[in-house]
Amino acid sequence: MKIEVPQSEFVTLQPKKSNLDFQCQCKELSITTNESLCSDYASTRGNDQKVISISYFNQEVEKLRKIVEDTYAFYPGYFLRIYHNLTEKQSNYPKLCELFCLNDHVDLCHTMKIGHYGDSSKFFAPLWKYAVLADPQVLEAHFRDAGNLMLKR
Repeated sequence: MKIEVPQSEFVTLQPKKSNLDFQCQCKELSITTNESLCSDYASTRGNDQKVISISYFNQEVEKLRKIVEDTYAFYPGYFLRIYHNLTEKQSNYPKLCELFCLNDHVDLCHTMKIGHYGDSSKFFAPLWKYAVLADPQVLEAHFRDAGNLMLKR
């Protein structure tokens, strides 16, 4: 029995276009000389970024979706950086791309390519979110656990 796997509109297995973000191919890149410790797309946001940073590994996507919504509601003007190690072949990848593509305040940071540090995916996953501390474009950073929901205080 052959099982059909639906392809998400947000993930493409076709050749990557250089003018779009590398991971999901849904957001257009602008020319920049800045180098972010997240992604080429995050570097287009410029300097003095305010960031909420999380490591995403083995969590439910629905909790992540709630964090995306709460970041927008509780932290206006902040970007949510999601440090992850998913590949296009993994089942949660299309859902992660959907969150990125539909939310202007979300950046995906693949831990296999973090700036000049290279592959950081082999490090203890809960520590990925702290890569933002070495990013020269970030003015302010807050750290969250992807498994914990935000509360309005």
